[in-house]
Amino acid sequence: MAKIKKPILIDIGAADGFFAIGCIYSGISKHCYAFEQSDLSRSALAKIAEINQVSENITIKGEVTNQNFLSLLPQNIDFSKAIVLCDIEGGEYSFFYGKNS
Repeated sequence: MAKIKKPILIDIGAADGFFAIGCIYSGISKHCYAFEQSDLSRSALAKIAEINQVSENITIKGEVTNQNFLSLLPQNIDFSKAIVLCDIEGGEYSFFYGKNS
């Protein structure tokens, strides 16, 4: 991630924010759009972001699908300036290549 170093991280399956917060805190990314379906994990992610003083640099969203993904991001997002990290417990293929892609 450090070698790629892009200002935007899109973290699909952010869990408790290891990459989301770590990339912001270390300066790898300036902003993260973190998607996590678990209420408990989103709560932990928000608290950890607050503790690490990066809350203003992270947007936390709930469950994302290949049907609503683009609508949950800013309309003017520049994907050439983004890293997309996806770890959704084996659902990656369906997300990117499923019949609803």
